[in-house]
Amino acid sequence: GFSLGGLYARVAMPKIIPPVYQSTVDKNDTNATSNRPLPKFTPKLFCTMATPHLGCLGHMYIPVPNFVMNIAPTGRDLIRRTPVLQQTVTDPKFTEPLLRFEKRIAYANTFGMDMMVPTTTAVFLSNSDCSAEHHVVHHDHHGDHPHIALVVETKAHHELFLQNGHGSDPSSLSNNNRGDDDASDNMADRLDAMGWTKVFVDYTDSYHPSPDSACKTCYKCKELISEFACRKPWRFYLPNGHDLMPVNSKSAFLSFANRKGRPLVDQMAKDFVYDVVYGNPSAK
Repeated sequence: GFSLGGLYARVAMPKIIPPVYQSTVDKNDTNATSNRPLPKFTPKLFCTMATPHLGCLGHMYIPVPNFVMNIAPTGRDLIRRTPVLQQTVTDPKFTEPLLRFEKRIAYANTFGMDMMVPTTTAVFLSNSDCSAEHHVVHHDHHGDHPHIALVVETKAHHELFLQNGHGSDPSSLSNNNRGDDDASDNMADRLDAMGWTKVFVDYTDSYHPSPDSACKTCYKCKELISEFACRKPWRFYLPNGHDLMPVNSKSAFLSFANRKGRPLVDQMAKDFVYDVVYGNPSAK
């Protein structure tokens, strides 16, 4: 899913892939998936591109007053005035289907290239000192690609979602009970515990890792935020990465303006097919 499409996909997941624990579905819901047979397929790959997994609160390129975001229902969801986003990481109805995928991958723009979805929410980076370690993945087929700055992955800790068959109380993540940063970090930590591959995309083509960075095999979230979430102060570039990533081609002008994103989309398509057909691309 691209942008909000990634969130829509996560929210719609129970309708597509029923949870393993059928008792977690609301028995009063006449449209509940509990009466449907489990699918006879194996979910292979769940992929998001520039999706605001943590919402917008505290993750805005340009701060927007909350009263503006409160105007529309989606805006209220994104600033966590409703429990929708929190439920997607705590309610087994949403977490269990996502955990059944063999691989989860999130793409994010870096260096302030995305006005709509900054790096920190697209790849859910936590400021917590106890955040998950991100292990560097070395893919030969990414080595020569000009727009891939870094590929990392978090190890799965699914036991977090299996404690008593339920996740944390969504109200514990509410802005009314916890600080905004704490709620965001908690959501990020729970997503990381699912096990994700995160791809940092650099359309500025200016990323040249230091010798120390080039030798790193593991990053903490704060290191990733420091290295990839801020604009390059000595370079001018338009923050149009949100249109570049899907190669927005709704008109001839947009197709031309966003042509720089085509190589990445071509590579994503190849990786997608390989993952679905053969499994982990690192085995290439």
